[in-house]
Amino acid sequence: MLPDGTKLSFVAQTPYGWTDWMAALQVVSQSAKAVGIDVTTNFPQAPVDINDVQTGNFDLALFYISGVGPDAPWARFRDMMDDRSVPPMGQNAFWDYNRYSNPAVPALLDKAGAATSLADKKAAYAALDKIFMQDVPGIPLMYRPLLFYEFNTSVWTNFPTAANPQGASPQWYIDVLRDVKLK
Repeated sequence: MLPDGTKLSFVAQTPYGWTDWMAALQVVSQSAKAVGIDVTTNFPQAPVDINDVQTGNFDLALFYISGVGPDAPWARFRDMMDDRSVPPMGQNAFWDYNRYSNPAVPALLDKAGAATSLADKKAAYAALDKIFMQDVPGIPLMYRPLLFYEFNTSVWTNFPTAANPQGASPQWYIDVLRDVKLK
């Protein structure tokens, strides 16, 4: 509740059928209600949800951002905080769905992307991280692996397993991670 007595109330949405995300929002709703914030859930069909997110028509949305791997902080910061070329609310955006804006972010993203020294890269990311933690333009809900999948060996073989960590991944872009060993 706000100091003036206004009760906080939000609708949290994610696509219907994305059952793990739906369950996560139900936990968010229950947890928020336990501290006096009314969060109801909404599970529209995926095309409706995606349009709502891209046009900014949401209170809270469980949605993905690119660069979810631990080696890709630039893409995560860009997708959450870079307002360059992002259209106004009501028009389709493909990143920065909440239209967050901070004038320091673009230069820091450019610095991080162009840095040739590890020290310069770390400094830019530390500054971006500080802005993110102060302004909270999004709430990270869960850390997901970059790729996850299931496979059927009735036709194809040589998928990565604990016994065969160097097997061929079903995703074409995993080849860049060929030397990464599964634990």
